[in-house]
Amino acid sequence: MLRVALVTSLALFASAPALAQTAPQGATAQPASDAQPLDRALDRLTTVLAGRATPDTVFSPEFLAAVPVAQVVGLGMELIRQNGDVVNAAVTERNATGPSTAVIRFERGQAQISVSVNTQGAINFLRIDDVGVANDSMTQLTADIAALPGVTGWGLYRIAADGTATQYAGAGDAASLAIGSTFKLAILGALDAEIRAGRMRWTDVIALDRRSVPSGQLQNWPLNAPITLHSAAALMISISDNTATDLLLHHVGRERVEAFARAHGGLSGERAFPLLSTIEGTVLKNPALGAVRERWLTGNEAERRAALTMDPAIFRPANVDYTAFAGRPADIERIEWFASADSIAQLLGWFAISASDDARAILAINPGLPPGVAGRWAYVGFKGGSEPGVLSLNAVLRGSDGAWQVMSMTWNNSAAPVDEAIMITMASRAATLMRAP
Repeated sequence: MLRVALVTSLALFASAPALAQTAPQGATAQPASDAQPLDRALDRLTTVLAGRATPDTVFSPEFLAAVPVAQVVGLGMELIRQNGDVVNAAVTERNATGPSTAVIRFERGQAQISVSVNTQGAINFLRIDDVGVANDSMTQLTADIAALPGVTGWGLYRIAADGTATQYAGAGDAASLAIGSTFKLAILGALDAEIRAGRMRWTDVIALDRRSVPSGQLQNWPLNAPITLHSAAALMISISDNTATDLLLHHVGRERVEAFARAHGGLSGERAFPLLSTIEGTVLKNPALGAVRERWLTGNEAERRAALTMDPAIFRPANVDYTAFAGRPADIERIEWFASADSIAQLLGWFAISASDDARAILAINPGLPPGVAGRWAYVGFKGGSEPGVLSLNAVLRGSDGAWQVMSMTWNNSAAPVDEAIMITMASRAATLMRAP
């Protein structure tokens, strides 16, 4: 099952990353002229994060009604696990009309936060904008990624005027690993190429004539609902809608998408083709599927392609075996979507230089990175992919000087689920170092 809308599916402190994106109705930010309640709240927050006090001693009831106590406790445990014990917290910029900014310092790092308190001095808004490692470096980042269990492949790249991606940091970048929904970049690219060639238009309307499984929304919409190509593409990228993905794959054509990926990147390796739809990829993981699954698992590319036509009627949501996932990796080395960091960088270089403004705008709907990291860049286009044992994080970035860069990071572990929070922290660190002087 594809669980790839990273901003909505990961732990709140690591994704958007936010414990509460907006303050409860009726709550007000603490005025700058009365700073002591905010300072006292920050002091209490450090004790909560360290596990020496309960969340109700610092957060407002409205906040805790929106964010479960267990999630707040888990936030503190994860931050300390990654960064060491809490040292202190201090306001860095006070705001009279909205959340103030502050920093929480740990033994090995720090978290930049936005925070406000109500008239009783309780925190009613908290958003973690960035988590960084003290005195970080490419050398340290490389060592930390190498220490992860399983297999990793990652790279940082500069994009030339012709779209060529030149790596300047990384390891395992040529290995084709499972990438989850990152493959949807190839569908967006092929669609954009068709539109730019005049064979399709963003405003073209197609009927919702098929369904996949979550993530997404369209699987719950009525059959035959009219959807523009632009809307389907925006859902496919921003919330990783699987039904929108399969609609577009069918409309553009599997062969066209595969040809685009062979020419421009985004898929690579001996098991990358044929390109699976999301419903095919999930149904094939069902151990009870029989001959179709066996041919896929054991066949060459031609035999795998033939497997998809043996009994097309089986590829429907009713034949997805959700217990095959159940929090553990399921055939991620054989039934997946595959690419190397180098191949993904090649495709993102194409998006930087050759794609339309419309396609780049769709890529930027969900920036994927924490606000404090994404805010350092003039443009952030992002796509991720995940399922148990798989996490892929990819961004095309433009600096204020107009120069383009790409970050691609993938982590596979066939023995156990990967720690999504750790990898998002790695990606945030990389994007920060990419902007360092």
